[in-house]
Amino acid sequence: MADDRDGNPWMAALGSGSMKMACNGFTTYTAADGTPFAQSFAMSRKVEMCALFREKDGAYAGWFGGSRFVDVKPAWPREFN
Repeated sequence: MADDRDGNPWMAALGSGSMKMACNGFTTYTAADGTPFAQSFAMSRKVEMCALFREKDGAYAGWFGGSRFVDVKPAWPREFN
């Protein structure tokens, strides 16, 4: 779980993507919204919600662009390649 800049809690939902709980209810984001099998959340340096998620071929990251998660390519250290 993590809170976004507006104080809304976000939850990873294994097999169901991710959910944002706001005062008006839950919003669910699925693979169609760019967040399949969310594992965890983090905030970027610009205070943007980021999700870490898994697919069959590996682990990925995405940031929330307002309506869906957008893939990001982390600058992993060379030792990780």
